[in-house]
Amino acid sequence: MALLFSRLDISAQTYEYQSLIDSLSLDNISMHIDSLCIAGGYQSRVSFSEGNSFAGNYIYRYLKSIPGLEVYKDTFYIPEATPPYNEIPQFNVVAYLPGSATVENFVVFGAHYDASGSRDSDYDNSWQTVHAQGADDNATGCAAVMEIAKVLADTSLRYGRIASYRFVLYAAEEYHPVHPDVHHAGSLYDAKQLFDQNQSVRAAIILDMIGYNSNYYTEVISDSYSSAVADTIYSMRNNYVSDLQLNETPVNVPYSDHDSYWFYGFRAILLMENDSPWNNDSPYYIANPYYHKSSDTRDKLNYELVNKVTQIALASGARIGFVHNLSGVDAELVSSPVKFELAAYPNPFNPVTNIVFNSETQQYFTLEIFNSIGERVATLFRNRPVHGNLKIGWKANNLPSGIYFARLTAGSSFKNIKLVLMK
Repeated sequence: MALLFSRLDISAQTYEYQSLIDSLSLDNISMHIDSLCIAGGYQSRVSFSEGNSFAGNYIYRYLKSIPGLEVYKDTFYIPEATPPYNEIPQFNVVAYLPGSATVENFVVFGAHYDASGSRDSDYDNSWQTVHAQGADDNATGCAAVMEIAKVLADTSLRYGRIASYRFVLYAAEEYHPVHPDVHHAGSLYDAKQLFDQNQSVRAAIILDMIGYNSNYYTEVISDSYSSAVADTIYSMRNNYVSDLQLNETPVNVPYSDHDSYWFYGFRAILLMENDSPWNNDSPYYIANPYYHKSSDTRDKLNYELVNKVTQIALASGARIGFVHNLSGVDAELVSSPVKFELAAYPNPFNPVTNIVFNSETQQYFTLEIFNSIGERVATLFRNRPVHGNLKIGWKANNLPSGIYFARLTAGSSFKNIKLVLMK
């Protein structure tokens, strides 16, 4: 598979990357973690709680105070939630930092700000009163994204932004008793918006649980389509944060907000202390006993580890945002015959299927869904650049059972596959 961007000489930008890393403030990171854990005295960020609202507003106010950022609350609802919670708005906090590219494309930094005490006894009945500070999960990731936003927006630093940046702090990521079957709601809402607007995303870098470990160790979680992003993480670690240990090769698990971007066909990676934090990964990681408990408090954190993970995320995001030659943004169409494969699984399905395809050469693709009489019922993407493998989910919640066809088009070439929706 082609790299997401060309391999430029990293050493040529050493001063810029190092100056960014040196500008990170562990004091700021610690301050944000403390503020999010205390949450205005509520000591909880469980969704639909006063502490959760305080946290979202704290993040909003802080990002609004940074010159150069356009900040807003992006409100959504969870219709599957038990009434009256289905009518109570949730909001992501989004900060936008424009780049210089003539065709706008984004690097996304994301972390969820809600917390959970789901491993405490009787959480389903006590969620409104439990003290779920969520220090590791995920005040650490939020603090990292907030500090990265401050540094990248600092015009005094020698850093040439090509891409634009979106810093997104998500609501409603965790399991919640009032919507037990809905997870990652905030990031799904954000990824869907980018998809519906046909936005180009270089990479989404998600930070979740980056502070529990006596070792300087974290894991890179990536699918094959995002491998170039993972390559950048490893490369920048080797050059700038060499004492941070990483897993030897990325793992592919869906347990956080990166999965929302995968669902909509975007490249994304997750940095997390362990791909399954409830399991041991000896000798690098001992299962986190405080995960999703009221005992996930600030005194359990390794703040130096949080700082190092923030450093590698910042350096990698800056690297990705600096590079000119991004596949699909400035690339020319390949004139040779188009060779690509198309499949779907599960098939038959109800109501979600994954449509996957592989292109041997870089092309601009359009993927549409038609019903049995030839009416187009969905456009999953239009003129999207792809080279290599791509998987995208299609939800047919509002369509009746029957035969449908997915059509993938590149130039004058196309392929169809039959889809069977059985409700």
